[in-house]
Amino acid sequence: MRERASTTSPGRPPAAALEAREAHLLDTATAEFLEHGYGAASLSRIARTARVSSKTIYARYADKADLFLACVQRLTASSKTDIAGLMRDADADPARILTAVGTRLARHWVSPRELGLYRLAIAENQRVPELAEVFRCNAARYHDLIEAYFRTLAACAILEIDDFGEAVDHFIQLTRSGIRDQALLGRITPDEALERVVARGVRVFLRAYGHRTRS
Repeated sequence: MRERASTTSPGRPPAAALEAREAHLLDTATAEFLEHGYGAASLSRIARTARVSSKTIYARYADKADLFLACVQRLTASSKTDIAGLMRDADADPARILTAVGTRLARHWVSPRELGLYRLAIAENQRVPELAEVFRCNAARYHDLIEAYFRTLAACAILEIDDFGEAVDHFIQLTRSGIRDQALLGRITPDEALERVVARGVRVFLRAYGHRTRS
């Protein structure tokens, strides 16, 4: 029996190898941004450390801001996938799902890399406003994921919501409850305390938005 022909073009690395190289490049770029700041970060230094050419970087990214965007998106991609997966089962206990979602979000917000890049975006906001826009867009994607889940729960008469956007804002505020603000000031909330904050926020949210049978 003849072996199946490879789908990889001659001389071109397989997809897994390309993904690994891209991940290494973005890890290197993230470390460069965190160590030197956005303004002092050097694409040439990133290229040397990642063992690629500057030409390779510019072939993939238009400029330093575009590379920064890719670093942020890579950090948030796994969180978004996890959260979407958690909310996929509309029949699961909403309190359990919302607690898991709130905890996953809170842990993402206080991760060292996320915090570091967020601080850079704030510091450079006046000079390079598109950096902060990256975080606004990511926040909007999380918002949309949670809103879709709330609409599903409302359709099942589990939640009673008039303004879905406002409900998502309330959920995030209740489950974050100063955790990120404290982290930005250098005070990381211990895991056990973080889980208590999220669980309390979910209880308050469900008391406010849980479906009430009208007489």
